[in-house]
Parts: sequence; structure tokens; C-alpha cells
Amino acid sequence: MQQTYWTAVGIHAGRQKSIFDEYGNLEAFKGAPLVQPLWRDADGRAAGAADRQVKHALRDGWKPMPSATWSPQPWLELRSEAFAIERNGQPVTFVRHRLHNTGSTRVDGTLSLVVRPMQMNPPWQNGGLSPIRDVAIEGQAVRINGRTLLHSLTPVAASGAAPFGTDGATEITASIAAGQLPATQQAHDDRGLAAAALNYRVSLAPGASEAVVVAFPLGTAAADANGVLPEAPALDLAVLPRDANAAFDALAGTASADWQARLGQVGLRLPDPSLVDMLRAQAAYMLINQTGPAMQPGPRNYNRSFIRDGMATSAVLLRMGEAKVARDYLAWYSEHGVHTNGLVSPILNDDGSVNTGFGSDIEYDSQGQYVALVADVARLDGGPESVRAYLPKVKAALRFLQELRERTLVPGYKADQPAPERFAGILAPSISHEGYPSPTHSYWDDYW
Repeated sequence: MQQTYWTAVGIHAGRQKSIFDEYGNLEAFKGAPLVQPLWRDADGRAAGAADRQVKHALRDGWKPMPSATWSPQPWLELRSEAFAIERNGQPVTFVRHRLHNTGSTRVDGTLSLVVRPMQMNPPWQNGGLSPIRDVAIEGQAVRINGRTLLHSLTPVAASGAAPFGTDGATEITASIAAGQLPATQQAHDDRGLAAAALNYRVSLAPGASEAVVVAFPLGTAAADANGVLPEAPALDLAVLPRDANAAFDALAGTASADWQARLGQVGLRLPDPSLVDMLRAQAAYMLINQTGPAMQPGPRNYNRSFIRDGMATSAVLLRMGEAKVARDYLAWYSEHGVHTNGLVSPILNDDGSVNTGFGSDIEYDSQGQYVALVADVARLDGGPESVRAYLPKVKAALRFLQELRERTLVPGYKADQPAPERFAGILAPSISHEGYPSPTHSYWDDYW
């Protein structure tokens, strides 16, 4: 098994985010099964992107609307692209697989979208299996374990579902390669290894294009204790243009304009404009990685809010015209993470509860980072009076830091160490540096 590169797809602060990988595969939400595009040409040869040269891009060079383009066969281009937008009160990820005949003869074949029981991340990154015990294809929709995974806006030519079978005897890949999907539209697999496929017939004249468009409703609810996501609200697809390609273009245009209005107006000129694109892209991903006011460093494993990450993220967003986002984060963290004695919890869960794992009360960089966050908001948006309400908490955090210093100012501190005077007045040992089993003096505690 090999790790793949991927990028996040989502709306600002949405609870669920999709990830889109280097081959054009999509994982709709955390723990969801993989949806993979495969091509089968008129001669029965199947192709996937994994062994091909793939070109990657973001719309306009920076917007969080990624694409992956590759050639399944000579003179045929397949471009997979994704974005998310709010529809019917929830984030919805749309994916388009666009096939374009670049040659001078007709191209015929079948594009398959395969729903596989695996996550994008490997097991050593807390991914691996995405159990599909029950799969049902209901017209243009696919339901996994009772929840709607996707709706196809493009008419489906054929579809089928299958269990894994003994030693993989009925695993669906062989049927896709043979060009004959199982007739069954439902499948059950006790081991969670069922799969499904949707087929789309393609016939392209020279210079022509066809597209397959699918929508993944993400909902607004959190997963339960078992990681199960409840059914998303129903999508009203009737209000979209009847042509799936036109619907995708219209919605993508709206999403693109929203990102442009949000981050595209910041004036910055550098000799290399790609550096400006990089800055805007990173700011966009910071907004996507948020869950509500909780700033998070990623959309999958890091689904908690670290004050060090939130402070650094706020420093960027304040300079990118997103002061309200930084202020909302400051208010949220102040309410939930700053204690009466001045201890600032280093990590909050996205519901505002304190993450009480090992070291939650002996990470000492968080106090300084909280003070730096308040100072940045004052300095870059509104001045000192605009953050005066936080002064009691700032003073408490500073008193806590002074108490930590006093622990190293006692006579004889570290007297058994060479040059013990170097320890005098620095903060007490902590585990905020990570990777050490016992508290140690950490440079960045004192830096902050």
C-alpha cells in the first residue's frame, strides 16, 4: 500500500470536508469510501490514473477547486475536478469527470465510477478500510450502510453492486474490466468489503467533450461515537440546469466568485506571482479546515484546535482581510480554554471541551500564544480598546507564566547540571515540544 497526495475540498468552517487525491479519486467525508474513475476503451482495455502522468492544478492558480488531468488512451483527456458549495443548508461536494477527444477519430468507451471500501489515507495514517456492509443503488443515487453517499446528475447507463466473495471471487473490479457489471443493485458483505459501480457510455467525435457530474451531500451533523454520519438533508436538484455539465459550470462559477471576493481582493505584488497564489491558497485551506469557530490544522486526523495553530492561522487571516474569523476564534478559545489560574489549555475539541489527553496541563507554550493572539487582533484590527474585554484573561495568563519562571529561580535549581545559571528565570519544564516522555525545558515556551 502506498500513500497518496491529496487536498481538502470544502466550504468555510463546514463540519465535514472532502479530500480529493492526485488521481482524481474522492473521499466525500471522514471515513467515507473511495470513489474512483476508471476508463474502459472500445477494445476492452481498462485504465486508471495511478500509472499515468497526471497534471494537477487549482482554479485560477489558487482557489481550493482542484483538478487532476491525465490521458486514459491516446488522444483522450480525462479531467477530474472538484469543489464544494453550500446547498440546501449544507456543504455539498461536486465532482466532474470531463472527457475530451483531442484526436481526429471517434473515441468510444465507458467511464466507471467505482465505490470501494477503503479510505484515502492508509492504516498508519488512521485510514485504511471504510467498511461497506450494505450498498444499494437507487436510480441515480448510491447509498452506503443506509446513508446516501452520492447523486449522479448525469444519467447512468448501467450499474451494479457486489460483495467481495470468497477470496475475492465476486469483487467488482473483474466485472468492470470485463465490461459487464453485476445485475444486482444491492449487496451485503459481513466483512465490510462490498463495492458498487456506475457506468457511463461515452462516444466522442473529434474535438468533442462529455462530462459525468456527481454530487456528494455532506450534511451538518457530527458523526456518532462509532464514526457513523447521519443521513444528510435531501438535495433539491430540480432547481439546477437540466444539463449536468451546465449545472456544474454554474455552481463552480458561484463558488469561484465567492473565493475571489473573499481572498482575491488582497493587494500584493511580488516578482513571482505564484507566491501570491500560494498565499491565497493557504488562506483558503485555513478557512476550509475550520469547524465552526474552531481553527484546525487539517481536515482528517487533526480534528482538534491547537492554540499554537490557531494563533498562527489567525496571524495570516488577519493580514488577508479575515479579521472576523480571527476574532471569532479568539472569543471561542477565551470562553473555553482559558482557566481561572491562567492556564491556557493547549488543545480544545471542536465542541469547545478541553482535550484532556496526556500533557494537557503541562504544555507551557499556550499561555504566550494566547497573549500573542490577543495582541495580533489588537494590532491588526481595531486597536487595544477592541480587545479590552480580554484583559483579565491576559493578565491571568501572564501571572501563570511568572509562576512558571519562579520555579526556576529558586536557589540551587539544576545545581547538579553544568552551568546551572543558564536555567535561571526560564519557564519550568513542559512537554509542549512533543516527542519526549517526560517534561523538558522547551525553547518555544520561552519564545512565546
